[in-house]
Amino acid sequence: MTRAESDENFRKVYLEGIPGSLEGLIFTNYELVDEMPSEYKWKCYGMDFGYSNDPTTLLDIRYSQGALWIDDLIYVAGLVNTPNPQNMKNIVDLLKQFEVPKTTEIIADSAEMKSISEIGSYGFWIIPAVKGQDSVNSTIDLIKRYPLKITKRSPNTIKEVRNYRWKVDKNGNALNIPIDNFNHSIDPLRYVGFYKLGMQVNTLTFGKR
Repeated sequence: MTRAESDENFRKVYLEGIPGSLEGLIFTNYELVDEMPSEYKWKCYGMDFGYSNDPTTLLDIRYSQGALWIDDLIYVAGLVNTPNPQNMKNIVDLLKQFEVPKTTEIIADSAEMKSISEIGSYGFWIIPAVKGQDSVNSTIDLIKRYPLKITKRSPNTIKEVRNYRWKVDKNGNALNIPIDNFNHSIDPLRYVGFYKLGMQVNTLTFGKR
């Protein structure tokens, strides 16, 4: 029996050219929803910084009914941090536009401490993400413990979840290393996941990355 005969997903994607699931996908336990929950155990924002080629991203993430709910807010390249005389589009103005409360944490990429400081000077509660040894895989494992509920108005996160997968070797065997692509929404999800959930998980040990 050929693989096309035994593997329906392989046949759909590679022979028939119709939608299926990419092999090696990291996140499979997700569904699309119409709205974010109005009642939740906690709410937090995740931010990843970009500029020329990569977008700056901001996700509204809530924990409700045992699941992580996700809503795209920002997915834009070319943003500067703060209002400026040149009227360049900036992160602070977008945070105000989306009515991000200054009493709710924004967990941001710790590699951009200058950006965190500048945005924080406008009163936003923005703090650096915790990273450490094997933090990418550890936080992926943590997030995978929870169903993901992604709003239908979040095309960027939907695209990333549908394409974020494990690398493969030259023989097509999956490696325990995620691809360095389709992760601009995934990274802030990881930051928030560890900050809100991982601190309570004793099996995760983080050191200097």
